[in-house]
Amino acid sequence: MVKSSQDFHLPLPAARSGSVDLLIIAGEHSGDEHAAKLLEELLERDSNLQVACLGGRHLAAAGA
Repeated sequence: MVKSSQDFHLPLPAARSGSVDLLIIAGEHSGDEHAAKLLEELLERDSNLQVACLGGRHLAAAGA
């Protein structure tokens, strides 16, 4: 049986600004590290970038 997206409900927090340019999801430690480096570089290029992230401590330290 194929489930639709309506069958899954995740308690995701709302974006602070109301809009998001990029969503980053890192489900394990090395992904969190790589995503944090990516986020740091993207924010250096565009400090107005609105990013929503689900990850760990590395993403949080990078400004997520």
